[in-house]
Amino acid sequence: MLIPDSSLIFVTTAALAGLILLTVRRTPACYRRFFYLLALIAFPAACLNEFTPTVHAAAEQLQEESEEYEPADLEISGYGLFGNRKLSQTLKLLDTGGQKPEFFDADYLEDAVILIFNKLKSDGYLSPTVKLESDLVDGGLFVREFREAVFGEIPRTIQAVRAHFTVNEGILYYFKDIYFRGLASITEAEAVRFFVTQDFLFKLKGTRIYSPDRLKSGTQNLVESLHRLGYENASATVTRLDVNHKTGAVEVVIEVNEGPISIIRHVRESVFWEQSGEPENVEHEIDQAPYSLFWQQDFIRNLRNSYYAQGYAETDIKVDKIERTPEDGTNWVNLFLEVRTGTKVFLGEVTFEGHEKTKESLIRSRIKMEPAQPLNRIQAEQGRYSLSRLGVFESVDLAFEKNKPHRWDVRYDLEEAKTTDLSLLFGFGSYELLRGGFILSQRNIWGLAHS
Repeated sequence: MLIPDSSLIFVTTAALAGLILLTVRRTPACYRRFFYLLALIAFPAACLNEFTPTVHAAAEQLQEESEEYEPADLEISGYGLFGNRKLSQTLKLLDTGGQKPEFFDADYLEDAVILIFNKLKSDGYLSPTVKLESDLVDGGLFVREFREAVFGEIPRTIQAVRAHFTVNEGILYYFKDIYFRGLASITEAEAVRFFVTQDFLFKLKGTRIYSPDRLKSGTQNLVESLHRLGYENASATVTRLDVNHKTGAVEVVIEVNEGPISIIRHVRESVFWEQSGEPENVEHEIDQAPYSLFWQQDFIRNLRNSYYAQGYAETDIKVDKIERTPEDGTNWVNLFLEVRTGTKVFLGEVTFEGHEKTKESLIRSRIKMEPAQPLNRIQAEQGRYSLSRLGVFESVDLAFEKNKPHRWDVRYDLEEAKTTDLSLLFGFGSYELLRGGFILSQRNIWGLAHS
């Protein structure tokens, strides 16, 4: 409700008069407290009175929308205080527009059951049960207990205004022991970290949770680690899996086949400069680095950036061939690349769009590029990053405008963030009783990105 202007003026005047009396030591304590409270009420009211119509209209609109229907009720119990909350957060994925539907249909309830089972199994509870109790629109009651997430267990015509899921998680399954065979390049302690959280003193079940997905992802991460070390053909296979369904203890044996290590020795570039039909060969001698697909990707990215720095903004690099020469248990690798630089590009204009309050002189000081110089795409991207670090833009986008074959313009599309934030503070103390205040945050003062 809006405060009438006359009433607001009266209350504000009285509050100001009271603040003056607060400075007079002879004023009785009861009067001083009264005017102190009056000032705390009047000042926020005066500040918010201007914004109240908009807030009031928005609240009425939300109330009208909420009165269209009453959302169905969803409850979860049996998984502990924090567990129930996590499951509730997970089921919010099913809400449309962040709001629950008027009633739950069969698809919604089945999807909820699937999400609950997936969450429980990822937490190490592989044999849970979930009981569903639903109050139906027609006043009936539907009850069903699930031991696994399956389709077709819920009637397709069901409409529930309330759904209560009761969880019985069952036994926690955990890695009791993990054994590796054939592992030589890394220690078993390092390999175990791909499957469980490292224990310091005790082997706690909560840090050694087992699930089929955890076992699969841990095995894949182990193989990827070996690939990065240069073992291109490394593989890992679970050869024994013992699961105790009474205690939840799991013992795993993983067979590792590392294979020969690959060492990169030589890289040759066949560089086609601009429109040249004949390539120029550039040789790189590598100091025996372990070769892998990841090393190759990093090398090509750094090589492409070196051409960007020279102004070849459309450089394309492809792998021509890879030669491997086995020798004494090692694969020596020679990598051949085809590089097409394209046309050398020079920088035209650097423009900015979307800045209304921020001074352009400040923005340009963050861009370290000069017109008519070779265009460096990496430097342009660094300018975008530098602008985003000012803290006054909601987003910063970079675009290249190819106006001429040898000249590109660079445009930064800016979206400025809010410059003012007002936060009200209220509290209670034994001496002051009710107390309050506000925090006014001002950013981008005078368009210079000061706060």
